[in-house]
Amino acid sequence: METSSLFFSSVGAIFIIYGELKLVIHIFLLEVLNRPYDYNHIRRELTDKIVFGLEFFIAADVLGDFDRPTT
Repeated sequence: METSSLFFSSVGAIFIIYGELKLVIHIFLLEVLNRPYDYNHIRRELTDKIVFGLEFFIAADVLGDFDRPTT
């Protein structure tokens, strides 16, 4: 279970980092090309990636609870 928990935590972190890097590059390219863009659309995209990554963190936490001894 510990390996599964570590795997899901890693996948969640990768999704969040991927989403942030993708949006930073996207915003940078829009600024360089001097094109208009909608901040609300960018926020929604980032929020979707963060929520998806957090779902993996929750799954990892649930799996990690199986490894902890009860008192």
